[in-house]
Amino acid sequence: MVVPVSSGRSRPVLFTAVQKRPLGIATHPSPSAEKLEIVEKLLEPNLGAIIDAYFHTINKCVPLLDEGSFRRQFKDHKEKISPALLACLYAHMVVYCINSPPSASRTWPDGRFIWNLANEALYSELHLSPGVSIITAILLNVGGRPTTSLIGNGILLSSAVSIAHSLGLNRNPLDWDIPTPEKHLRMKIWWALFVHDKWTSLAHGTPPRIAQSHQDVPPPTVQFLCHPDSTEKELQVASAFIALVGLTGVLNVSLQQIYNTEKHKSRSTLQIELALHAWVDSLVGVSRRIIVRGSNLDLPGASNLRLTYLSMKLLLDKIKLESAKQDSDCSEEQVINIYLQGRQSAEQILSFTQDLQATQLNDFWLSVGAFTYPSTVNFLLRHALETESSPSGLADTLSFQLARQFIEILRLHKEHHGWDMGDVCLAQHGEIVDKVLANAAADNLCADDMFDLQDFLVQDASILDQYFSGLWDPPQNL
Repeated sequence: MVVPVSSGRSRPVLFTAVQKRPLGIATHPSPSAEKLEIVEKLLEPNLGAIIDAYFHTINKCVPLLDEGSFRRQFKDHKEKISPALLACLYAHMVVYCINSPPSASRTWPDGRFIWNLANEALYSELHLSPGVSIITAILLNVGGRPTTSLIGNGILLSSAVSIAHSLGLNRNPLDWDIPTPEKHLRMKIWWALFVHDKWTSLAHGTPPRIAQSHQDVPPPTVQFLCHPDSTEKELQVASAFIALVGLTGVLNVSLQQIYNTEKHKSRSTLQIELALHAWVDSLVGVSRRIIVRGSNLDLPGASNLRLTYLSMKLLLDKIKLESAKQDSDCSEEQVINIYLQGRQSAEQILSFTQDLQATQLNDFWLSVGAFTYPSTVNFLLRHALETESSPSGLADTLSFQLARQFIEILRLHKEHHGWDMGDVCLAQHGEIVDKVLANAAADNLCADDMFDLQDFLVQDASILDQYFSGLWDPPQNL
């Protein structure tokens, strides 16, 4: 209350200080904070459940945040947490929470609308105040499902790599004079960035952004990932992530050959095969059982690890096939043998996908793993088209039947469990497979049905590349 000095001509006037801005409105809100506020209002009262679900599974499979420090700051000083990071975390978890049994009965807002708000918060903060937290937000964004923006994800990932280099995340921090939790957090973010960069490179058909010779961060270990009082299950989940980083290193060897533009250099697969076999041989415990036996798939992150391994095997077969086709000394029998090996690898992916149960379908998955399916079906269709010249013969080939089973099981998982990992494959190949089956079932093809099929059924395999984009299968932007 303010009492002005009296002029002697009138009684004093009393003033009371009041707040001009309505309650609940920040004085100087940032653009990203405004978007976060909308996201949180849409997701209330599920915010606590979303964060619990993230740390219970997702953060253990690909560790990005220190749970203890995050929860303390979220409780006591939430305003200090990056709004973009929080918005992307919420958006990242919507697809998991919608399909998980405990929360499936709740009413959830449209996931795409949440993602659009999170994207706006992220791009705003990336422009105004990039830092370590923005790298974490980008990884949550790029790793989000379903994948619908390939170009946007590529731009964000490139920004994250650039910022990481600027902040020195590519350097070994163990000898630095900083707190140990900060050292471990820096390494966790770098490992996650390394994983996303390499698998995104394969999925998008673009060279990787991280060069192995430009970083010296030590490989992950249980000591770096877990606390001394961690449970046995937490140790097993950490071992699965360690195996994933190791397999990503094998993929990196493959990428150097895939994107090598010096055509005169020999494309030997021995180095890749040796790296893959050495990686498998180095595995112990539960991660070895996941890879060698295909067991323990109920462990968080295990199914994703298994799929990445099977996709790596098929990639190796594709590289061997491409090398054999370019080798004039390679016989036709050798090419056929490699084709059969590739088809067996594809069938392993099919069997794995058919055996997935609700627990595994609602588990953690790398978003770019969705491109394993169109790549696999692409390989099968190419093989079928190169060996058959009639609709009925094409539909009867084993390769086409496997492709058909892929489409069927992906549609089934989508319908019953909302699993979006097959969406890209269904969009690219579902109609083609359906049309071939319809044409094969009809004795007389009408003119409208003929044009697509006749274009596919050509004897010169090189013409197929305009329809099926090569062995590396860079996907079409949805």
